[in-house]
Amino acid sequence: MFLKDHKKTALIHQGREISYADVIAASVDYAALYDLEPGGRAALFAENRPEWIYSFFSVWRHGGINVPIDHLSAADEVAFILHDCRPAVVFCSAGTRPVLAEALADLDPEYKPRIIDFEQAGAPPRARPLPEAPRGQHDTAVVIYTSGTTGSPKGVMLSYDNLLSNIEAVSDTVPIYTRGLRVLAILPFHHSFPLMGTILAPFYAGATVALLERISSVDILKALVDGRITMILGVPRLYKLLHKGLVDKINASLLARAFLWIGRTVKSRALSRLLFARVHKAFGGHIEYLISGGAKLDETVGRDLTAMGFEILEGYGMTESSPMITFTRPGKVRIGSAGQAVPGVEIRIVDGQITARGRNIMQGYWNNPEETAAILKDGWLQTGDQGELDADGRLFVTGRFKEIIVLSNGKNINPEEIENRIVRLSPLIKEIGVYHHQEKLGAVIHPDALAVAAHKVEDLRLYIKKTRLGKLKRFKLSEVGLEA
Repeated sequence: MFLKDHKKTALIHQGREISYADVIAASVDYAALYDLEPGGRAALFAENRPEWIYSFFSVWRHGGINVPIDHLSAADEVAFILHDCRPAVVFCSAGTRPVLAEALADLDPEYKPRIIDFEQAGAPPRARPLPEAPRGQHDTAVVIYTSGTTGSPKGVMLSYDNLLSNIEAVSDTVPIYTRGLRVLAILPFHHSFPLMGTILAPFYAGATVALLERISSVDILKALVDGRITMILGVPRLYKLLHKGLVDKINASLLARAFLWIGRTVKSRALSRLLFARVHKAFGGHIEYLISGGAKLDETVGRDLTAMGFEILEGYGMTESSPMITFTRPGKVRIGSAGQAVPGVEIRIVDGQITARGRNIMQGYWNNPEETAAILKDGWLQTGDQGELDADGRLFVTGRFKEIIVLSNGKNINPEEIENRIVRLSPLIKEIGVYHHQEKLGAVIHPDALAVAAHKVEDLRLYIKKTRLGKLKRFKLSEVGLEA
């Protein structure tokens, strides 16, 4: 359904080319390592690597349901997911094994999933192919956990048909994903956006994916050149950093500033690519599309990258919509808009809120009918976002109804969850309010005066600043420049 032998290179990893035939063979080998009933769950708790992909497809060979978990999750988050969906198999790596062990220690001792550690397992022996379990298009394919306004993650159930609705839209109906495409995979696979954009859609179309583990400007530029990359899939934060680096250099040259002005004014991609030929050469010289999702793209960034000759395609959606609700068609970029509806998807603006229905809308939340009923009303997904549609059906996202904070790097932050955790971490905090301002997370803290006196704290600000935030996803805070 998603994986077949396209007789070419499927993955590029650490300079090694891995064919589609090799990916299929590896997924068969991994499937032979464990037993899984059709409909059984298997969790993937590891960083981006080829084994992640082999394991993912091996689960589908069994007719099982994949449950991706953020490899940077804290033990309590992992424990919540494992307790909620009870996967029979958990794939992990040397890097995630300690956190997994801590999570399992907090669960019912009778729950003992099969643990497959990529490093300890090594290369699976070649096995006799197992017959693929029958799968229906409306069977659940993945359960992806996402933060909600209640503070507890919810497992989004997506069927094979949900996923296919998005894949067919960008491969068959609008051929963005083609056999000749070469995609750079930067974003973590556990998110629905990169899962769709850097694994499922490319493999469906027979494209090649360059898998990048270390994210630095040097590594990215080398991968773009060596892999002859034609598409980058990123979040607004990536493009903002890219834009800043380019504009800083442009501002240092009178001629480059003139070129940018021409690009903004004339609006000819061919002319802009000629004017900024050195920039395109530095990016490998083959880039066709910059795909942006996960949060709203800064309009200045979009305009300037377009003026430099890049075609940046923005989309809008959420995990509950597999994930796209809209996407920009090539050649029809309108800066500020997230494009038009995915084919087969209807969009209505109801009291200012964006609502959608179609093949892409999730089956519901795992084991959570109340939350499902709250977000799915008569088949219409209540996105919690404010928006407008123009006469051509282009969507403009104008605000948010829900409390979830979406950072410019695409990560979802639940302020209530952070507030509750910080309060639990220090007896000196009576109340706290987390807020988002200028791409940083901040917190207003009201201390407990009696507790401060009892602990004889002299420098309260320093004491609070040094509160151990290990369970608070420090990586999310540091990414937006907030010092804990």
